[in-house]
Amino acid sequence: SILFTVLLLALMIGGGVFTRRNLRLGRGDRRGAARLAYLNFLLMAIAWILEEHHVPDFEEIDLLILFLNWALFVTGLLWLLYVALEPFVRRRWPASLVSWSRLFAGGFRDPLVGRDLLVGCVIAAVFSSVEYVNYCLASWVGVPMNPPSYSWLDIFLGTRMALSEIPWAGAFSLLIGLAALFLLFLFRVLLRRNWIAAVLFIVIATVFISRGSDSPLIWIVNALEWATIYFILIRFGLLALTASVMFALLLSTFPITPQLSAWYAGTGLAGVVLMLAFAAYAFHTSLGGRPMFQAKLLED
Repeated sequence: SILFTVLLLALMIGGGVFTRRNLRLGRGDRRGAARLAYLNFLLMAIAWILEEHHVPDFEEIDLLILFLNWALFVTGLLWLLYVALEPFVRRRWPASLVSWSRLFAGGFRDPLVGRDLLVGCVIAAVFSSVEYVNYCLASWVGVPMNPPSYSWLDIFLGTRMALSEIPWAGAFSLLIGLAALFLLFLFRVLLRRNWIAAVLFIVIATVFISRGSDSPLIWIVNALEWATIYFILIRFGLLALTASVMFALLLSTFPITPQLSAWYAGTGLAGVVLMLAFAAYAFHTSLGGRPMFQAKLLED
């Protein structure tokens, strides 16, 4: 669409200008940008290997070229955004990158990293619950509702296709997180009023996500979700936002159902188990080695 093209061009042009300036001045976390690029390319490669049907034929070369075109473009865009954005954010808004920087520096057991991952899990569970409740709420208030999306039907084709959605969600969440941070930071710098930047950020994101929908409920819910995303960025930072996007995508992709006798119930439960495993790891890490129940609480 036109809006998507304009946003993409703005990201590329703005990122290119800031990246050139930072590289000329020797600024930027180049090691972190390189690790981010390696991670994104690896996630996309794993997803492609699992998703495509590979055969020993010359047509495989065409598939490989198409994959490399897309993967290198997205990876390059992420590297460009990070190099362009990181020095300015670290100087004016450092709290948003603390846990992110610690994670990419190898701090997998850092309590702050665990806290932000846990926040992402909780927010994702709330987002997914709201998505499921939307259809019931629309019928209660008597407003139209968009039909369910059938873009994730590939997940029913088997375990291999279901597993491919996990790295795709990770790669997509990296792009969404950096793009959201870039746009919000750009608005805050240009407008010099945080509340105006917040309103413009929420409005543009809501219009982009809700375009083509005739349901007022969709517009309201999307606006509330992007307001929550703004709060996550301000309060917890980039890592929590990226985690929430990734887990929300996984929960909305896997067909979760309370009817355990359904033939697809196992696939849906796999998404729930994956989410609970990440939440358990995040919770344990956030404790920083402290016991869950301290002795003082058990004393009379």
